Amino acid sequence: MRHKADTYDDIMDAKNTFDMNAVGKIVGMGEYKLFEYLRNKGILFYNSNNDNVPYERFMKAKYFSVIDTIAPNGETHSTTRVYQKGIDYILKQLKKDKKKECRLLEVSANA
Repeated sequence: MRHKADTYDDIMDAKNTFDMNAVGKIVGMGEYKLFEYLRNKGILFYNSNNDNVPYERFMKAKYFSVIDTIAPNGETHSTTRVYQKGIDYILKQLKKDKKKECRLLEVSANA
C-alpha cells in the first residue's frame, strides 16, 4: 500500500491537483479520449489557443483549475488541472453514462 501512496504523491502537485494524463490513468481512459469525453459532455471546450479548458462553472465548483504554461517555442498555453473533487465528478459521470449504455443495450437486445 505504501507504493500507491508514493505514486499518488508523485502525480499530485503542491496545489493538490492532477494533470489530465494522471486522471486518465485513474479513470481508465487515455488522456485524449478523456479530453474528448469531457468536451462532448460540455465540461471542457477549446479556447482560442486550441487548449482544452473547463467552463467557468466547473472551475467555480472546484473540479478544475487552469494554469498558464510556456511551451518550448515560447507560446503560452492554458493547462487544465483536476482536483480530487473533479476526479470524483468525472467518475460519477462515467458511471452514469455506463448505466445508460447498459440500459440501451438491454432495450435493443429485447427488441
